[in-house]
Amino acid sequence: MTLQLISYGTRIRCGVYRVQARFTRAVNFVRGPALVALVTPDVGDGPINIVARTLTAVTDASVLKVTRAHVILDGVAHPKRLLHRYSAAMHVGPAAAPVFMENLRHCEDVLRQQAPPHSMPQLLATPGRSRFAQCLATRLRRGMRQLQRGEFAAGAGTLKGLGYGLTPSGDDFLAGFLLGCRVIEKLRGMDLAAQRHTILTHALGGNLLSNAFLYCASEGQPFACTRNLICALARPDAATVRACTEHLLAVGATSGADTAMGFLAAAGKSPNPPAAWRDGPSTARGTAAAEKSPGAPPARHARLPLQKEVPRLGEGRDLQ
Repeated sequence: MTLQLISYGTRIRCGVYRVQARFTRAVNFVRGPALVALVTPDVGDGPINIVARTLTAVTDASVLKVTRAHVILDGVAHPKRLLHRYSAAMHVGPAAAPVFMENLRHCEDVLRQQAPPHSMPQLLATPGRSRFAQCLATRLRRGMRQLQRGEFAAGAGTLKGLGYGLTPSGDDFLAGFLLGCRVIEKLRGMDLAAQRHTILTHALGGNLLSNAFLYCASEGQPFACTRNLICALARPDAATVRACTEHLLAVGATSGADTAMGFLAAAGKSPNPPAAWRDGPSTARGTAAAEKSPGAPPARHARLPLQKEVPRLGEGRDLQ
């Protein structure tokens, strides 16, 4: 049976990939550290996704080759010009900031009410009776607070690989946080490249899938369901924001909720905006430049708009 392809992501590098793992709705191919996911339409578009109508033609021995002009699976070439090219562009800018920040409360409400069991929001709200769950919640909260204090290396190191699932909650939170940093840069005209680099460097581990998500997030390349939410947040339409948030929460067992929590932690409002926000774009850019300049005096990290404390789920703002 010939595979019918629908679309491909723009972050897929040319090369030959072999099957790493097979699931009901996805087959992961790898080439060294690089990963490409062949997925069904209900999973949807993404920067490293190739969407196919079905995956029945794929076997453990399947070989995927990507060239500039074709996607080739088991010797069958599919011209890229006949496929949809997924763009992860986020259409947000400074003009959308007031509406965007106001809409975040609708996203937070849905997360508070509908976060699935074992997701990071639920673990922090009700860690459970087991010693393991309580220790996990304590460490998750510690990593979040380290990020809030601008201790980006420590926070990323604490959260890396932490939690349940194929992509653990800590990794998904960090991916969402990195994506939130990208959005803040667009909304506020800030340069958080140095902070993103620090987080990414200390977040990467041995999980190829988590690493792929982290790279995409750091580069501002969201998957379709997350991109749809970000674009909805920039428009005055609360119903669409809520619907897009619900769609994101349906991703994986907990990945969508954990990613949303990380995104909101970086992009969310704060009652006491940090200096990097109050002073405008130059503060953040100056901080990044000072961190990169040899011999420059140590610079304080540009703080992100986070709350001083992370309240438990159900106590007003519940957020990563």
